[in-house]
Amino acid sequence: MSRDPYRTPMQWDSSTNAGFSPFTPWIPVASNYITNNVQHSQAYHNDYTIMSAYKNLIELQEKESIQFGKTTVSVLDNNQDVLWMTRRAEGFPGFLVVMNLGSNSFSSNFADANIPSKVMQVFHSHGKNIEEEMDLSKRSISIDPKHVHIYKFD
Repeated sequence: MSRDPYRTPMQWDSSTNAGFSPFTPWIPVASNYITNNVQHSQAYHNDYTIMSAYKNLIELQEKESIQFGKTTVSVLDNNQDVLWMTRRAEGFPGFLVVMNLGSNSFSSNFADANIPSKVMQVFHSHGKNIEEEMDLSKRSISIDPKHVHIYKFD
């Protein structure tokens, strides 16, 4: 029983030992270090990376509603695999977080969330942000399996 198989030295670039050290580290470098490293994540034309996802989530963490808001958590009545939550502090924009924990895509307008119909997507776990305001009274949110979306509302 060891944690070592789940750990790896920091993968800085695609050079020997992932740029971590000129010497072979005692914990092996992960086999995907050539494409999964800091240098690759900062390359041009590489819009979605784990690093960019973390940066986006850290920015959201600073929002007043995320820090101090009232939280409501539920699952959709017609699909127990879709977990959603709202978080809102009085006087600040609120957030709707939608997680599809199932194996199938699903669509909903999240009427049970009791939020305004106009929302703006601010995070997508797979980097496919929609850059325009969405009107949930006219269309639904579609979420693929194992994806997470976050929407801002006023």
